[in-house]
Amino acid sequence: MAVKQIIRSTAPWRVSLGSALDVNKAIKHPDAQWGLGVAFTLGSHGADFTVYPKSEGKVLVYYGKTEEEVSRATEVRHEIIREALKIKGIDTGIEVHCHVTIPSSKGTGLSSSTAFGAGLLVGFDMFVNGAEHIYTKEQLYKDTRELERRLLLAQALRASKDGRVDVAAEEGKLGQQDPAAIIWGGLVEMKFYADERVPEVRKKELTSEEGQRLSDSLILVPTNMGRQSFDPLGRLASQSGSEIQKHLALRSHVENLVRAVDDRSILDPNILGPLLEASWPMKRGNPAIDGLHEMILKAGGLGGRLVGAGDGGFLLEAVPEDASVREKILGQLGDAYSPMDFNIGLDGARAWVEPKPRSYPSKRA
Repeated sequence: MAVKQIIRSTAPWRVSLGSALDVNKAIKHPDAQWGLGVAFTLGSHGADFTVYPKSEGKVLVYYGKTEEEVSRATEVRHEIIREALKIKGIDTGIEVHCHVTIPSSKGTGLSSSTAFGAGLLVGFDMFVNGAEHIYTKEQLYKDTRELERRLLLAQALRASKDGRVDVAAEEGKLGQQDPAAIIWGGLVEMKFYADERVPEVRKKELTSEEGQRLSDSLILVPTNMGRQSFDPLGRLASQSGSEIQKHLALRSHVENLVRAVDDRSILDPNILGPLLEASWPMKRGNPAIDGLHEMILKAGGLGGRLVGAGDGGFLLEAVPEDASVREKILGQLGDAYSPMDFNIGLDGARAWVEPKPRSYPSKRA
């Protein structure tokens, strides 16, 4: 029975500081059966939703400038919303307002589509089961992965010329970092396994001062350039070494990041910059993006990495604490590449019941 209250839910975007997640199941070496990731979520950007109860026989969905009114969830045209409703067993009697730019084929490059799905699922679960029900992060992770699996297979089927889909190959494309980082939220260290078990996630608590210092030491620069996402293992494959060596090289880089997070040296931009820069050969952009990165370095930047693939992604660049150097970098970037304002968030995907308006007591019946 759906609750008769207004539900609000949210899920943040994530930014990866480093990852070695592309665990190849074909590699039987024991050292290649797990990967690592370090990421943080944004407190100022994400997907937000409001869910209202409606009378039976009605499903209302609002996103962007689009409004859908149908009788059943299966009739909803928006694929992510429709599949999320189906996963949570909601067929009718619901109204959904989406307060975010709808994910497109380009996206933001910051896992906005994963956040969109996780935010819907956590809100729909509370709508179905009530605020007292405990929807564990582990279960939300599994549901989010199932949602992305359905979307990936549907996309592959549409692209297929003969109506056939290699399910195993498509499922192998499913990411683990995005849902884990978005669901747990904040600054997180993640360990992933080839057998697809729920990852181990360690949330690293920062004081307000530490969070502000880390935020201030970074800028997110939109590249505004098209770039296809690719497997960083493939880039290393073109260089040298066996599959196991490639995986271990990526993981060693992330292990350095983990140590810097644990001892708090990551808060020093002079240490963080080179750690980010170490991944540049593994995940770089086209020559124009490389040139933008070089311009930031010459203006005083300390190192960076390319994050995301949507619309070319973003450059995550460490900058000195010296305000004059920061201003010089911003001046070089100009309006065309103006960094996105952000702060590091504390929370992952969550939902809550909208408080009822308060009023003074009355003797009237």
